[in-house]
Order: sequence, then structure tokens, then C-alpha cells
Amino acid sequence: MSSMRVNLDERRAMAAAPTPFVQGAAGASMPSTYLHLISPGHMSSSGGVSAYWRFDKPDHDALVACVRTLVVEKIDRKFGAAELAEAVGASESSLRRAILAETGLQLASFVMSVKLDRVHDWLSSDREVRSLARITAAVGLKSSNALSRAYRRRFGESMSETRCRAVNASD
Repeated sequence: MSSMRVNLDERRAMAAAPTPFVQGAAGASMPSTYLHLISPGHMSSSGGVSAYWRFDKPDHDALVACVRTLVVEKIDRKFGAAELAEAVGASESSLRRAILAETGLQLASFVMSVKLDRVHDWLSSDREVRSLARITAAVGLKSSNALSRAYRRRFGESMSETRCRAVNASD
């Protein structure tokens, strides 16, 4: 399993929070309840004390939660299976099996599903003012048409219908 680095002081502060999270190698926060701290006492490049963490035979829901967190926090990126697997400390095949077992979706479909959920959250808020093109770019996609089709398949309505409903509900 791959190891990632996290600053011990940051981890202690995050662990004291109601929902503790740890900063991962890909820059995403991972729920610390899913992680094991090993090899404390290493010096980081910034001069702080760091520790390595890794998953010890993670269960499927832990992997799914970490991938979801990573995708949401880095929503504008296009993730490959290798990058996601490395970020959560699992092999590609283990990650694919975990996602399929927990969600019934292939990895790419799961990532798209997380992005669609985020778009739906944005559009369901009466404060969202970005154009479709900007929302498409914000979730790391190139085609507004593809996003629109996927959104309609997932939610049964267009993005503009969701936005209108949110605006009308706030009046």
C-alpha cells in the first residue's frame, strides 16, 4: 500500500474537530477514521514533523467515502483510476471493485455521479448564478451538451428547470 504524508500538528487539530479529516497526497481531505498513522517523527520539507498514513485493508465504504471526498474537493479535475487509487492508497483493481460493490457503478460513472450531485446542489441553491458553460468548466468537463444530457438522465429534468425551481421556491 502506498503511504502519504500529513503534518502531525494539523492531524491533531483535525482529529479534535467533530469530523476529523486528514490532508492526503492529492490535496484532498480524507476522514481520519479510515486512516492509520505510522512512522511518526519524520521531518517534512517545511521543517515540521510529519507522519505517514496508509489504509490497512480498507473496507469498501471507506474507499468510496474517500474517493467521493477527493472528487468533491478537486471537482474541476479529470481523474484517472491510477491517480484516484494512489490518492486513497489502494490498487486500481481494489478501488474499482470497491466502487462497484458499494454503488453498482463503474469508477468513471461514480466520479461523474459525484460531479452531477454537486451540480445539482449548486443549481438547487437560489444563489447560483454561473452560466452552464462555467458550471461545466467548474466540474472539469469540456462539453456542456454532455453535462446537460447526463444531468437530465440522472435527475429527470434539465439544469434550467432545477435552477428555476430553486429560484421560485425562494420567492
